[in-house]
Amino acid sequence: MSDGDRERALEGVLFHLYERWWNELGYRAERFRQMIVPGCKRYKGARGAVRHVLTTRTLGFERLRPYPEMTVENLVASGEWDDVLGGPLWSKLAKSRLTEFSK
Repeated sequence: MSDGDRERALEGVLFHLYERWWNELGYRAERFRQMIVPGCKRYKGARGAVRHVLTTRTLGFERLRPYPEMTVENLVASGEWDDVLGGPLWSKLAKSRLTEFSK
């Protein structure tokens, strides 16, 4: 699978996560959605969106605190997307942020 295909696959997984927030929690993370949907004014792509989430304290971080299994951090911590994100630094950062959820 090419790098572009992997990034599009990650965008799909992130969009599915967004849909879960909306359907299961009633949380509509519109700015996050705009970062992962091509053509939106805030589009960053999967890589840019993940990096933004992991390096910024967002409203979503607090909103999802009771649901760490539904976070971008949890998704990235698996290491499955290290190749798309540019290495294991991002999964390590995600694990560190997940630790904050438990505090």
